[in-house]
Amino acid sequence: MGSIVQFKTKLRVAFLGAGVLPAAAVGYVAYRATSTISEGIGERFQQTSGDLLDKIDRFLFERYGDVQAFAANRSARATDDWYATDRTTPLHEAMNSYATLYGIYDLMVMVDPEGKPIACNQNTPAGKPVEVAAVMGSNFKDAPWFTKAMGERFLASPTLTGTVVGDPMHDPLLAKATGADGYAMTFAAPVKDGDGAIIGVWCNWMRWDAVESLVNATYESFAEQGLPSTTLTLLDRTGLVICDWSPSDNDPKAATTTRDPKVFMALNLCERGWQPARDAVAGTAGHGEWIPPGSTSVHHGGFTPERGAAGYPGLGWSAIAMADGSETMSTITAIRTQLMLVLGVASALVLVGAALLASALMRPIVTMTGRLRDIAEGEADLTKRVHDGRRDEFGTLAHWFDAFVARVEQTVAEVRGGASQIDAGSALVSTSTQAVAADATTQASNLDEITKKLNTLSAATVGTNAIVQQATALGDASHAASDRGRKEMARMNEAMQAILEGSGEVSRIIKVIDDIAFQTNSSP
Repeated sequence: MGSIVQFKTKLRVAFLGAGVLPAAAVGYVAYRATSTISEGIGERFQQTSGDLLDKIDRFLFERYGDVQAFAANRSARATDDWYATDRTTPLHEAMNSYATLYGIYDLMVMVDPEGKPIACNQNTPAGKPVEVAAVMGSNFKDAPWFTKAMGERFLASPTLTGTVVGDPMHDPLLAKATGADGYAMTFAAPVKDGDGAIIGVWCNWMRWDAVESLVNATYESFAEQGLPSTTLTLLDRTGLVICDWSPSDNDPKAATTTRDPKVFMALNLCERGWQPARDAVAGTAGHGEWIPPGSTSVHHGGFTPERGAAGYPGLGWSAIAMADGSETMSTITAIRTQLMLVLGVASALVLVGAALLASALMRPIVTMTGRLRDIAEGEADLTKRVHDGRRDEFGTLAHWFDAFVARVEQTVAEVRGGASQIDAGSALVSTSTQAVAADATTQASNLDEITKKLNTLSAATVGTNAIVQQATALGDASHAASDRGRKEMARMNEAMQAILEGSGEVSRIIKVIDDIAFQTNSSP
């Protein structure tokens, strides 16, 4: 029985191994896959930062052409309407229409070659009045956009030229004139007459939140995917932070740009020695794990330098996208936890299944083993059968096992029949032997009596012989009597000889009878 239990254990181990080892292999592959996912998180952030810059550049490409189209407006060359206090001139109407139509330019100004304002829009896209007096009372001859436009030092590419693009900045005049926060990008283009001579410069102040809205759309896509800690940072060509879109302190599910003067357009991450910023500004794209300035936790992130789009060359910006590691790894951790749970449940099910299957496979073998043991020990009921109707290999084995037992039962029945006949014959032989023994005993008794008589006769004969010898010694008294005596003695001797021979034959018969009786009594 011990060997059967051992084989059952082997079956269980085999089934368990057949189930658990593939599951473990799948688990290992899945675990490695989660490690690949971890690596892919950084790559995803890198790709996202590149996609964000591409969207921004495409948006700025359109702004690049807007100012040239505005500057080419016929009303801009109508010098008779310049400096007009009447705000209904075609030039003023064009500016107001552009501001309302495009919705992103809070201020438009056209200046003459001396930097003196010629005209400006009267209302912001939101319908808020512009303090025209503050604008018209200014002079822009020292403004970078003005000097570059007059010198035709444009942001150019092999397919694009004609516009001066300024980095985002805080403009106090814009804040004063519009009542907004004053953060904007400037797009400027020269206004030329029919001969191509520069007669003025047109400048658009584009609200910086037009770019920030693109950044926010990217943030929301991360937040919807369970990464609300995502931070999106734009750097200028020197590493200066020009946009830092991060979760709001008041609403973790929302984000806002950081307009803190200590950070926004004031913090230079390259000067702070932050390596991802240095690599991005140097024109390298990459991803990894790091602790950003002002944080104590590890972040996963990626960075990409600006490549330009649609011919727009860009200003050398770079973007960094990152999120707290506790969030980026939460999905992986959840996957790994679920994986371990599934493997545990699967292993338990395989273990139970292995035990049940091993028991099911061993049950008919155990049953047949028990039957064989009972048969071997002589305690079996040969009429019992082990086949339970199974139609598999074990059912076939049980069928032929039952056939074997039936054959044994038949053989035993035949043996029992023969034994009965042998018993009957043995009883008959025993009766016959007893009768023979009784007869032999009687014969032996008779023979003993005869022997005694013969012994007496023999003794008498010996006495007679002595008398005869005495008579012979006495002799010759009478020759005739002697002759007759001899003749009588001769006849007596012959008779005695016959008697002796008969006595010897009887002795031999008695001996044979004794032998037969001895053999009969000693046989089982």
